[in-house]
Amino acid sequence: MWDALEPAIIIFSLGLAAAGIILALRLAIGLPRKALRRQEEESSGEEARMIQDMFTKLNRLEVRIESLETIIVETQRKPR
Repeated sequence: MWDALEPAIIIFSLGLAAAGIILALRLAIGLPRKALRRQEEESSGEEARMIQDMFTKLNRLEVRIESLETIIVETQRKPR
């Protein structure tokens, strides 16, 4: 009886070994990808904050320039 099961046991063992190797390879490839993806997301968030900060500062600069333009125009209108 055991003689008839030996090929089945060998095939089953080889299948388990192959599945283990495939699983190990997927983990070895998948984990670095997740780390890279997380790092990209963090840097993307940092870039978004930097862009938002630049936008805010440019808006403030625009207001200052408009104020200076107003001062210059009013100064030129006044007779000396």
